Amino acid sequence: LKTAQLVVEAGANVLVAGSALFGKPDLGAAVRDLREAAAGTRV
Repeated sequence: LKTAQLVVEAGANVLVAGSALFGKPDLGAAVRDLREAAAGTRV
């Protein structure tokens, strides 16, 4: 999740998520966490 925020700050507008999502028990929460990290709302 740390990388998501860094690459968005560097100008990325598309993220590809692998291990950040796959195998998570709560996929919805994992997606939400990734989106929040990319938006800079989580540290």
